[in-house]
Amino acid sequence: KLNWPSVFNAAQRLQYFVDRAKRGTVCRWWEVDFAKPKYAVMLNATWPPERDVIFVFTTTQGEFYTSKRFEADIIRIPPRKYSFLPDPDETILNFRQFYQRECRTVCGHRDFTIEGDLLDDDLRDIDSVLRHSDRIAPAHRELILSRDGSP
Repeated sequence: KLNWPSVFNAAQRLQYFVDRAKRGTVCRWWEVDFAKPKYAVMLNATWPPERDVIFVFTTTQGEFYTSKRFEADIIRIPPRKYSFLPDPDETILNFRQFYQRECRTVCGHRDFTIEGDLLDDDLRDIDSVLRHSDRIAPAHRELILSRDGSP
C-alpha cells in the first residue's frame, strides 16, 4: 500500500498522485455515491491527465456478472492475484460504466490512497475490451485510447 503521510495537504496529495499514478493504477477512497470505500482503476492514456481522470470501479459481486451478455465488457481478476485487492473474492472490472472526475476532487481527500498497479497482462486485457467496446462514449474514447486505438 502506497499511502502518504497524513500531514500532506491536498496540493501535496495531488502532486504525489500525478507523479506516482499511471494508467492501470488502482486507487481507493470513500465514494459518496456508494456510501463506502471503493477501488478504482485509472484508465487515462496520457499521464498526467490534463484535468480529469477516467476510471472504472471494481466489484467483487461476481454473481451479478454470470450472464454471457456481460463477458465482452468485463475483466475478471482471479482471487489473490493482487495483495491490494479484496481477498478472497474475484475482482471484476466493469467497462459498461466509466467515471470521470477532476483529479483534485478525487485525490484531494484524506482517505484517498494509491493501492498498487495492475500487471501488463491485465492491462492488455483492458486494452482489448476498450478497443472492441461499443459502449465507450466518444469523449471517453479520446481520453483512454490514442488515435490508433492503442492506449
